[in-house]
Amino acid sequence: MHSLLVALLLATRPFTPEELLGTRRVDDVQVSPEGRWASVTVRRKNLETNKDDKDIWLLPVAGGPARQFTRNGRSEHARWSPSSYAQSFKTPTLVVQGELDFRVPVEQGMGMFTALQRRGIESRLLYFPDEGHWVLKPRNSELWYHTVLDWIDAHAKPGSRRVAGSAGNGNGSRP
Repeated sequence: MHSLLVALLLATRPFTPEELLGTRRVDDVQVSPEGRWASVTVRRKNLETNKDDKDIWLLPVAGGPARQFTRNGRSEHARWSPSSYAQSFKTPTLVVQGELDFRVPVEQGMGMFTALQRRGIESRLLYFPDEGHWVLKPRNSELWYHTVLDWIDAHAKPGSRRVAGSAGNGNGSRP
């Protein structure tokens, strides 16, 4: 047994710098409030930009396969990302996204909507391919106002027909 260990140790070699830089590192572990999920940030060195690419992964605490939650390589630590709290979302949500929004990249708005849909939470996506952070074009603005006011009528007014946390079909239609 001892000779086998010595043989294995002698057969190993040190990491090359490229191999070391190619390894993935896991940090910033966060556990969801109900304790069912953990989110981690997985980092890998991007040799072209000389920066770390970072993505968030979700792991079921009870066991099972991990799911990659972000794929853009620019995700901040899970602690600061709303993505890390997706497992706790319960509130019906209207997501408004402009393709030209430099403040909120379109991947983030689509990711939010997808997370809500996967959890079965009533949600609606209002997407404007020709708007930025502010919806300014008259026709788009009119649609935005009607959609937002209808959403408020359905969800926030006393006596509304919806109950917070009810599942919806994602298209915003009323029952």
